[in-house]
Amino acid sequence: MTLARNLTAANQLTILRMLIIPAFVILLLYGHNGWALVAFFVAGLTDLFDGLIARLAGQKTTLGAWLDPMADKLLLVTMFVMLTLPVAPAHHRFNFGYQWIGCGGSTGGGASGIRTVGNSFVE
Repeated sequence: MTLARNLTAANQLTILRMLIIPAFVILLLYGHNGWALVAFFVAGLTDLFDGLIARLAGQKTTLGAWLDPMADKLLLVTMFVMLTLPVAPAHHRFNFGYQWIGCGGSTGGGASGIRTVGNSFVE
């Protein structure tokens, strides 16, 4: 079986649904619940359309028979896990700000420690 034969439009939508899952997680982690709902809704639409395309266009494949249920389960399990986690305060989330280590003197008054400059807290 060739890749082009298995990579039908229906299977591409299923793969897209699997790629939406990390975006859904990141959006929930950063408190963008509205956008996470949009991502979940788009994933649901891809589930609807991949099934319709596979049936109506005759694009049923063995790969699709494995991928579609796997994508469904991954999305639902991820959603259940993410929605049952307690909401982390902003300073416990990932930080992509600039960090520097204070070694006394230059940090003002002999303070030392790791300081984060940017969009999060300073210890």
